[in-house]
Amino acid sequence: MTNDYVSKMEDILSDASKFSLRSNDDNLQNLTKFQRFLYRLQKKNSLSEEDYHRMYPTSVSTPSLYGLPKTHKPGNPMTPIISAVGSFNHQAAKWLSNVLALLRHHSTIVRDTFSFVEEIQKMIFEAVSWHRLMSKAFSQIFL
Repeated sequence: MTNDYVSKMEDILSDASKFSLRSNDDNLQNLTKFQRFLYRLQKKNSLSEEDYHRMYPTSVSTPSLYGLPKTHKPGNPMTPIISAVGSFNHQAAKWLSNVLALLRHHSTIVRDTFSFVEEIQKMIFEAVSWHRLMSKAFSQIFL
């Protein structure tokens, strides 16, 4: 690693509004709490046996931070990326992502701003067309 990379990452980590220095590693404590939480959900039948075993963590590792340079910007500032692979809640996050994926393909979900604008334009066009049609129909009936 170059000194430039390290200094940029240190600048990111020095932002107290986003990061704080921890005096202890509470990964094992969080693991135990999360395991108990999942157990309680499963005992209340709020979580199926299959989902319980899919989410249940058996080991834990500390999430890691790395930076990706924004090569399209002057000075190549870093984008911080936190990898939570192996963390106590990683499997649960994967499970939740799969559950939420079903909603992403719903007709009320908009993919991006371009799709949003396209949908709004269609709605406006349909509303204007409907208004013209109804105006023509009413004028023929009442005039």
